Amino acid sequence: MSHVPHAQYQQGPSCLSRGLMGFALGGMVGGAFGLLLGGYACLRAGLRGSELLKQAGKSALQSGGAFGGFMCIGSVIRCSEPLSLPSSSSTTPSRTRDMQWQNNTIINSNKNITTKSTC
Repeated sequence: MSHVPHAQYQQGPSCLSRGLMGFALGGMVGGAFGLLLGGYACLRAGLRGSELLKQAGKSALQSGGAFGGFMCIGSVIRCSEPLSLPSSSSTTPSRTRDMQWQNNTIINSNKNITTKSTC
């Protein structure tokens, strides 16, 4: 079995590319949803032919643009969050003591659980 070296400094996509990817994904989903709902509304209104295509396309573009914008903003906001976990040296002694107390409480509460058999 061959050993594959681990990439030490691998970076993910930039915030700009994540935002554009969010816009594209949101635009596709919003456009499809807008086309379905806009087409249905146009058919119910009695539109046919080129007027149907014009109004359904307008609805698809509006929905796709709006949802794409929201997805782009959400992707950029998530990208700006720090990706690294806090180091273990940042744990203060009182915080460590609180964590140990919580762990002991959870372990002790699990020991008191009894099961009833219905056989």
